[in-house]
Amino acid sequence: MPRHHFKIVTPWTNSKIFWIKFRNTFLNVHALWPLVIREKDYNDFVNPNNKKESDLKKLFLKIVRFWPRVYEPINWATGDVGVKGCDPSDFKAIDPHSQILVDQVLARAQSKDDKFLDIGCNCGRFMDAIANKGYKNLYGVDISQKALDYMPEWFPALKDVAKVECDVFQRYLSNRKTREFDITYSHGATLELVHPSFPLIREVCRVTKNYVVLVINENQNRYPRFWEYEFMRQGFVPVEILRPVSQSVDQENYEAGHNLSLMVFKRR
Repeated sequence: MPRHHFKIVTPWTNSKIFWIKFRNTFLNVHALWPLVIREKDYNDFVNPNNKKESDLKKLFLKIVRFWPRVYEPINWATGDVGVKGCDPSDFKAIDPHSQILVDQVLARAQSKDDKFLDIGCNCGRFMDAIANKGYKNLYGVDISQKALDYMPEWFPALKDVAKVECDVFQRYLSNRKTREFDITYSHGATLELVHPSFPLIREVCRVTKNYVVLVINENQNRYPRFWEYEFMRQGFVPVEILRPVSQSVDQENYEAGHNLSLMVFKRR
């Protein structure tokens, strides 16, 4: 049986949150994705010189909520040191909530040959922590080219062990092999920013052989959904749930993670 830990009342029962999660989980047409999104959409997005979506297109996407789109994390794509909210230097340190993710990932590893995928790796702090334990098959994807550019300087130990790509999660996951990675992990805000028109959880589960480890804001951010249901639907069962993740750290660090949840899923 999975271990569930609860300490505070969370907005699970809030009717507005429930409806948003219901919409993001059930009211989408995933079959539209390959019909609407073209390679040009991906390439235009990752080009730092590309303009943002037009106001007319944004209005259309706001009205037709289920329509596939890629542009949501555009601010992260153009982030750099000094850019408020998207500064890679803000993600160099392993704070208490980040350490929980690292500990859970390492606890699920079965051998030094395991392959790890970091979704939203930024400048590489999690990969560096894992590499320091002797693991060498590390993969990462992030939309911020600037963050990846700082990785060799800030975390030189990753030079020979990390294989990273600048891309949107949708294309990266779609291009990976089935069960390619032993453990996939992510720390919010990452997966919560992917529009639900893309079958995100299905693809995360498809490329993962054993475990998915998340520390995310499951009830807020841009696209909250019924995370446990979606993973279980893909054949992954929860083995560790901690809400909020802050209950396992000292009071000084509580506030920073009081909206975050630890969620560990294992392939059935």
